[in-house]
This record gives sequence, structure tokens and C-alpha cells, in this order.
Amino acid sequence: MKNQLRQKSKIIRKNLNCENASKKILEKILSWEEFKSAQNIMIYHPINNEINLLWLCTSCKKNFYLPKISNNEIVPVFFDENTPLVCGKYNIQEPVRKCSNSALNLDIVFIPAVCADKSGYRIGYGKGYYDRFLGKLHEKTKTAIVIYEELLCEKIPAESFDRKANFVITPEKIIKC
Repeated sequence: MKNQLRQKSKIIRKNLNCENASKKILEKILSWEEFKSAQNIMIYHPINNEINLLWLCTSCKKNFYLPKISNNEIVPVFFDENTPLVCGKYNIQEPVRKCSNSALNLDIVFIPAVCADKSGYRIGYGKGYYDRFLGKLHEKTKTAIVIYEELLCEKIPAESFDRKANFVITPEKIIKC
């Protein structure tokens, strides 16, 4: 079921206007109280027409982190517009900098998704990196899935290892889960 939903959603996402959706989501994030009060924020480097949050790094005086895969785990690495990137695992851009143990200091983690539901569950690429990472975060850390409105499903089949996000952000709304 998850694989079918993943494949169908990837096809739909290919044809969506990433630039337009990303701009609308960025506007929502910039006026969101949780974001305004946050200092340490993890975003991701977009692939395959995912929502692009990289612009936040140049528009806000906050500390940003990108995920880097190290020993088959996600590790947040400090990132700004001067940080050199290299092609990492799965051809995703990662910071060249060394990994640090900053997961405990994160205020918000923005999570990419292939599709998601209103209760905070998501389908990613099926490797479990984000589920393992989210399980290690401090309980005060807010987690938010950013997703196209068209990929917001009624219900995602969830398994015991799936981690639920606190918020889902679409171009139209912010949903508290």
C-alpha cells in the first residue's frame, strides 16, 4: 500500500509547480509563531521537485542545518549560503563540514515527504532515515512536514516505527497535528 501511494505521489509531484508552492509555504513559515521564536532550524536540500526551503537561510538571522548521512544516520550540519556542498548518498547535496551532535539543540525540523496526511504521518523514500532521526530529537523540538496541497492524503498507513510530525504545512494552511 505504501509503495503504491509513494509511486503515485511521485508521478503527481513531477507535474506540480515547485516554485509557486515553495513561495507560498515560505510566506506561511515566515509568519508562523513557532518559526519566529526558533533559533536552530533544520531544513533539507530539495530533490525531485520537493518544496524548496533553502531561501530561508538568506532571509533570516537564524542558525540553519542540513542533514548529512553519516554511518547510515541523519546528522544535522550547520549550513549557510557560504557552506560548500557535495553530492552525498542518494545524490542529495550535503554540507562539506564535519558532523556535530546538534540534534539536541534544534528548535524546528522541517521534513520532506512524498505525501503526508493531516495527522502528521508521511511517506518518504522508504529508507527510514527521518523516522530514526526524529526518534532521537528532544521532546521540545517541533517537527513540520512541508508538502504540496495535492499530496496531502486523508490517511497514510502508519507502522509502529513511523514518527508523527507536530505540524503539516501546505501552500494553503498550517495544520497542528
